Amino acid sequence: MHALPLIVMLATSPAADDTALTAALERGEQVFNMTCATGYCHAVRGGAGGGGARLAARGFTQDYIQSIAGAGRPGTAMPGFKDRLTAAELDAVVAYVATLNGIDKPVI
Repeated sequence: MHALPLIVMLATSPAADDTALTAALERGEQVFNMTCATGYCHAVRGGAGGGGARLAARGFTQDYIQSIAGAGRPGTAMPGFKDRLTAAELDAVVAYVATLNGIDKPVI
C-alpha cells in the first residue's frame, strides 16, 4: 500500500475576511474624504455636489474604478492617484467607491 500525502488546505475564516474588509472600507472612506471629497472634486459618499462627476450608483465595476483612480482621466481635472497614495490606500479607496456602486464584497 502506498501512502498518499495529505494536503491540508487552510482558509481564512469568513469573520477574519469581513473584519479586514470592514477595516479597508473604513480606511477607504477616510482617504476618499480627505483627498477626493474636497468640494471641488467629488462630494461626500460619491454623491452629486462636488465639481467632479457623481461616483455613487453609476454601475461602475471595480476594475474600471481601479483604472480611473490609478491613472486618472486625461483631458479632465481627474488626476491619477497611483503615485499620490500608497497601494493600500488606493486599494481601500477603490473598494470604498465600489461599494457606492453596489458591489457588496469588493476585492481588497
